[in-house]
Amino acid sequence: MNVTPICTGTTKDQLEAIRAKVQVMRRTSVTGSATLNKAETILARAEFETVLAKEQIRVTAAVELEMERARKRIHDRDNNAGDCCPMCLDDLLPLDFSGMKGAMFVCCGKRTCWECADKWDEKRADGTCTNRNMNECPLCKTIQPKEHERVPMLQKHVETGKGWAMNILSVMYREGAGGLKDNKNISYDLCLKAAKEGIADAQYEVARGYFDGERNGINFTKSETQTLHWARAAANQGHKDAQHLIGALHEIGQGVSINKDEAYRMYTLSAYQGNSEAACSLGKYVVMEQTNTQQVRKGMAVAKNVDSAQFNLAIYWFGKAAECGDTFGMANLVFQLLYGLSHWHKYAETDTLTGCSPLPLMMWLVRKIKASNHSSTSDAMDRQVIPVLKQYQDFCACCTRRPRKLSGCSQCKVFHYCNRKCQSKHWKEGHKKDCGGHWIETFFPNLRK
Repeated sequence: MNVTPICTGTTKDQLEAIRAKVQVMRRTSVTGSATLNKAETILARAEFETVLAKEQIRVTAAVELEMERARKRIHDRDNNAGDCCPMCLDDLLPLDFSGMKGAMFVCCGKRTCWECADKWDEKRADGTCTNRNMNECPLCKTIQPKEHERVPMLQKHVETGKGWAMNILSVMYREGAGGLKDNKNISYDLCLKAAKEGIADAQYEVARGYFDGERNGINFTKSETQTLHWARAAANQGHKDAQHLIGALHEIGQGVSINKDEAYRMYTLSAYQGNSEAACSLGKYVVMEQTNTQQVRKGMAVAKNVDSAQFNLAIYWFGKAAECGDTFGMANLVFQLLYGLSHWHKYAETDTLTGCSPLPLMMWLVRKIKASNHSSTSDAMDRQVIPVLKQYQDFCACCTRRPRKLSGCSQCKVFHYCNRKCQSKHWKEGHKKDCGGHWIETFFPNLRK
């Protein structure tokens, strides 16, 4: 996830001046107007950027501290010889935010950083390394094995106690890949051995088994002690899913004392690496700081009673989760916009907010959620969101009249009109901008991709 600190372009004094101007306009206006809406949008964006800049600085500081700890753990170990890229000699940090430790070559079990692996792949693709066999491993010069040759090679590595080979074979037995028959028992045995050899992916699988009582068809006896042991081992190696699990354990106090600061830190590290569930957890955590509603406990965090800064922070993290395609992130982003829009616009409940309306974005998110066939979030949309959006089908968005027959906008499917003249006028007044996307989407450029 992108956490590069942004330049708000608005100083503290300028923000206060904008806020004072909007407050004056709100006191003198008894209803929404294009001028007020525009001023409120400028203020909302400035406040959002300010909150986002502070949050990104916090995240960057947390990540840098963890990176320093990772470097220290690497250099304190006795068996440090294999923890640097053999091509560029950079450390293969457990917490490198581009994948666990880098690319693995099955023939020799050595790794390179992702940057070197990508460069090698590019040269193989364009044929620039004409003096070498492109089928050779760049590290040991062994001809790269074909799919059916991988299993015997991996089995030889397993016999010599290579944990990484155990983990790969475990996955292959679990999925029935590489010509192997699906065998959950062999898969589990290899996974447990790999975990004991320090392979983070295997450690996380074992931790989830002890946490859930079942994993990949194997039954476990639930154990808080074992969950914490294996999850912590994987999280210390930078495993993003294990970091999220550790965060959850600290938040609910399972196996450890409740520690919200540690939970927030682990969620942050996990979300930074792209874990959408962790980003969603951060959003809910922000909301739960000021409200303890049942919606939060059921997974839907509602920003009715939070302050403006907390609302913007929740929007950010739910937006990052939604950007990763997380259904809960999308649903929670919809709820923030539905119930918390008054943080941005005073007359949000009575005005169509032409030119700055989030309703087309909300409808797009609802359609994506419905298409995912995720029953709980889809049902929540049916009960709480769609009835609100359907209200805009009862009157003309331009002249507010309520004729018997209305035609809707074919693009956003939210606003309706009594005739083409009204639709054209509303389009020019600002609906063109609304259909093209809400301003909040500029902070989540991959949301609709």
